[in-house]
Amino acid sequence: MSEKEIAESKVKPYLLKLGFSEELISLYDSVLVRFGTTTGRVDFVCYYKKGEDKLPFLVVEVKTPKEDMGPIQAESYAQRLNAPFFALTNGDNWHWYLTGSGQSNSLRLRDCPVPIFMQMEALTKTERIKEKGDLVELIRLYEDKVKADGEKCPRQDNVCLFWKRPYDACQSCSIWNLVWINWATEELSKLIKNIEKATSRELSDTLGDPSILWGIYPPNIKMIKGWISRHTEKTKETIRYLANEKISIEDRFDDIVSRKGKYHIPGIGAFLASMLFTALDGKKYTIISDRNLEGLKRLNIIDIQPTFMTGSDYANFNDIMLELKELFKDEADYGRSALVHDFTLLVGRYLDSGKWRG
Repeated sequence: MSEKEIAESKVKPYLLKLGFSEELISLYDSVLVRFGTTTGRVDFVCYYKKGEDKLPFLVVEVKTPKEDMGPIQAESYAQRLNAPFFALTNGDNWHWYLTGSGQSNSLRLRDCPVPIFMQMEALTKTERIKEKGDLVELIRLYEDKVKADGEKCPRQDNVCLFWKRPYDACQSCSIWNLVWINWATEELSKLIKNIEKATSRELSDTLGDPSILWGIYPPNIKMIKGWISRHTEKTKETIRYLANEKISIEDRFDDIVSRKGKYHIPGIGAFLASMLFTALDGKKYTIISDRNLEGLKRLNIIDIQPTFMTGSDYANFNDIMLELKELFKDEADYGRSALVHDFTLLVGRYLDSGKWRG
């Protein structure tokens, strides 16, 4: 078979099977790449959508069975197109790579780097959860821990001052983090609802409160407080923009988190932005940090954990977290948003040590 025959009869059908739609796969041999005065043609480029834009995700170089599977040419194409991944294939065998920053710096991968949104298109939500037979059992073990901690706590858990550690066992208690999540998002929710009347001091005291911003680096908190004190009206514009549901979550997230975003507040990253969205509407949004994504990876629900979360990433991961929420019974009424956040934070530790905390 010729290279073109392999491309059309084997490679493209496989790309479609992975989850790339027709519109996200370039026509064979149609993408031109310039290297100085030289022009090359890429066999296939697979794209992903970011808003209205299509961005290169995967470069595919097709070979005949007799040809060498060396990566240099495909690597050059991927680097020129800013595609994070590339592959070489003869239709039967596939070599996958993470694109490096320089020549021969790319990393050979063992598995296909299909992005999470492709997995989500390929599987329905119900199918994906049913594949994780032990997931519900893990959730029940976690909820048993939460229930037991609630029953033995000498204080009312709804006023648990987690940062003051009211008694020795708090270090291993599950309740304090749930209480913090609900309290912190409620404080942020109050600010969002009263944004027009909020003073500079109120904005700074809430968005820069170390108790609310639990786990955020102190230098970032200092940066947030300083910026807000100097830019009160711009801060209010950011909150108004965040609350505008007519704008896609992807755009709002990017414009708030990205340093180049037009509504970015220095010091606010993906974690705090997700807290603000959850405070806006806890039924639609969830709090997501790097540790939550680590937990999802440990559960084999996702394959890829981005080094920098974009709006598209948040929207996709948020869908998964919302789906997981429905698996919690929440008999103690802590709120499923708090439970799913805490569970995915801790599940990796539990799988390693048999302990949720402590």
